[in-house]
Amino acid sequence: MRTVLRRLRGAVGNGLVWAGAWVGVRWLTLGLEVLVGLRPFEAALSAVLSLTAQAGALGFASGISFSAIFGVINRRRSLLEVGGVSTTLAGGGVGAASALVVLLLLVGVGVPPAVFALNLGIGFGLGASVARGSLKLAQSEMLRSGELSEDRRLVGDGDADDA
Repeated sequence: MRTVLRRLRGAVGNGLVWAGAWVGVRWLTLGLEVLVGLRPFEAALSAVLSLTAQAGALGFASGISFSAIFGVINRRRSLLEVGGVSTTLAGGGVGAASALVVLLLLVGVGVPPAVFALNLGIGFGLGASVARGSLKLAQSEMLRSGELSEDRRLVGDGDADDA
């Protein structure tokens, strides 16, 4: 039971980190839309709450999805043995998939190729960055707390003392 709760805590924490990143990027893009004149300030101000909720929900779902994929990819490895490349690629894949879902749901298949490629690139970059950052955050927290000093916890398996 302790293993399940630890995994759920990790997935929810990761979801919150991803949600914060997606919200931050959405605010940045909203500000850029206002600066370049694509959206009037009043319209942006009235849309900020709904756009924040949408970006947060998408980021949270992406973070939990990444946690599941991360656990499968890094099964039987301790957190300190997890490589940055596989984590970055998995995060980029989840980010690009999230951007693809948003494009298809909001715009449909009539998206110009340049906009399509740009959104996939932004999604991949954001996902890769957040995945790598959350890995480093988790590793540093485990080292700081001394949690890995006596036993080596595995990403996809149970605790050593749960046997």
